[in-house]
Amino acid sequence: MTPLRLVQFSLIALLFPLPPYQFLLRRFDPLTTITSSQPSPRVVRIAPSHGVVGGTMVVSVELISQGDENAVSFTLNYNPALLTSPQVELGGGATGSLLTVNPNQAAQGRIGIVLSLPAGQQFSTGTRPIVAVVFSIPANAVVGATPVGFGDQPVRREVVDANARSLPGNFTSGQVIITPEGYEADVSPRPGGDNDGNVTLADFVQVGRFVAGLDAPEMIGEFQRADCAPLNTLGDGRLTVTDWAQAGRYVAGLDAAQRASGPAEPLATAFHMNPGNRHSGEDIRHPMQTRQDSLVHLVMDDPGESQAANKSSGLQQNVAVMLSARGDEHALSFSLSFNPARWRFVSASTGAGATEARLLVNARQAAQGQVGLAMMMPVGLDFGDGERQLILLNFAALAGNAPLAVSFGDLPVTCEAANIEARPIPALFIPNAGAPAIAAQSFPSRAALPVHFHSAYSGERIENPFNIR
Repeated sequence: MTPLRLVQFSLIALLFPLPPYQFLLRRFDPLTTITSSQPSPRVVRIAPSHGVVGGTMVVSVELISQGDENAVSFTLNYNPALLTSPQVELGGGATGSLLTVNPNQAAQGRIGIVLSLPAGQQFSTGTRPIVAVVFSIPANAVVGATPVGFGDQPVRREVVDANARSLPGNFTSGQVIITPEGYEADVSPRPGGDNDGNVTLADFVQVGRFVAGLDAPEMIGEFQRADCAPLNTLGDGRLTVTDWAQAGRYVAGLDAAQRASGPAEPLATAFHMNPGNRHSGEDIRHPMQTRQDSLVHLVMDDPGESQAANKSSGLQQNVAVMLSARGDEHALSFSLSFNPARWRFVSASTGAGATEARLLVNARQAAQGQVGLAMMMPVGLDFGDGERQLILLNFAALAGNAPLAVSFGDLPVTCEAANIEARPIPALFIPNAGAPAIAAQSFPSRAALPVHFHSAYSGERIENPFNIR
């Protein structure tokens, strides 16, 4: 070894000492995950990402920081046939860092990256996007998932603190998704759609089936096209009634067809309720006082009257889903939960206040006590203002005389209300008086409704929602 090389080697060893316990390498694999022999929550990872063939993709590298890291180095490995022309930039969590890039092996699918903060500084604790790599995707790229990972050539994996001491950490590879070209809401025929720029009635029906949970979209392209609302972001990582409404607007030509974009996969919070929609467990004032929310509530008949109306010898219970409308509601979706050991879901049909609406019912989990419903008026129409009977439900008793308690939920269908522009609007979903979810809230039961009906909230008079005499 020449004196110069010996000096270089000694300086590297001095600046980046490698304790013998830091990394255990069994076999070199450019996409392998390097794990520390000492467990550490410190992680450098590839964040999920997606891009359309012929377009671009931004791959984010994140550091889950412990608050003592000053510098990070690694080689990013990728498939150069699918991801080309990489451009490396600082991530939002690494402002002020010095970024050094070695692109000499980019054609072979390897980029060396060194990132360091000024002397004496550390990354803040938490998840920090430290590097963003923008790739071009060839027009002939294969659709699907492709791995992006870490390696050691030309730059080795390492994390160091402000005193140039090596820190243990995990470098975790990931996958990014290349999706096909297509158009928002173009999902029929499955799975690729027509891809001709036209959204048809068949597409509208298929989006509705996705929203109602009757069909499951494929994660490569189909979910992205079905998740078409809100229009300004071309999706939000959730399949809700707003997507169904937006598909209707495309069919009617109210909005111009859009190239598929937006999230390629469901968000981690995809099944959480829209912030504008609330279950009734909150401590709130009566919504009829403010009229800021659409009020969806349940009205139940007397079990004996249900039994007579259905001409059945078994105990029956009818439930009306009512809407106290503000006047701009175009579509609604929600799930109902009940005790399947005591009650059986029998049927659901459109109510007197929604005869023009299309109703989708997902009863596949009824045996587990969950039913999903989605309802939408024809494109451009709303339910109107005032009290509206939307849906009539029927349940049959299985055991005992326990009262039927029905509550709202987000599985299998998310609670949401949308207007004619396919935008979510605030809504309050109130269960019936027997449901545990309303035990602590201020919506007392009210008697004296015609034919022994009683509502789960107090407010203006509600006429007989079942038309039972």
